[in-house]
Amino acid sequence: MDRSEQTKKNQAINLYTWGLELLSDGGHVRDADKVGWMLIENAATQGDRDAQNYLGDAYFYSYKKDEKAAFWYTKAAEQGLPEALAMLGMLYLLGRGVTRDYIKARQYFEQALQDNEVNVEAAVAQYWLGQMYKEGIGVPKDSEKGEKLIYLAAINGYAPRGK
Repeated sequence: MDRSEQTKKNQAINLYTWGLELLSDGGHVRDADKVGWMLIENAATQGDRDAQNYLGDAYFYSYKKDEKAAFWYTKAAEQGLPEALAMLGMLYLLGRGVTRDYIKARQYFEQALQDNEVNVEAAVAQYWLGQMYKEGIGVPKDSEKGEKLIYLAAINGYAPRGK
């Protein structure tokens, strides 16, 4: 990465950080929510994968706009962000905001788990991939493998209510 690219990346990170600060504690800034959101959108547009994932989460969880969530998760997933890969896999599995595609869902879940990092984001991928194996959805049915992945997801901090 040359100096110019690094400078742009740092600017995007700063925009994202400032945006989060304004959204969490706007202090005395007029229209802090609007300004914070604008900064995060600018950071995402400039390619900051964390900002892109933040927008994906906001559109998915808060605004219930699955197509916009899929757009931003895809941008972050293209840069290898595990949590975006896991969420994108879930969207493809459930057909929310995208056309249901079990092959893509499995691929995204497996990519999210590639670095073997144990965290809640990886646990989302473990859980949903486990469900796919347990039920034989888009993969050969393997109840033992499915149960193991679901168990690991729970240990790693992801266990949906009622499951």
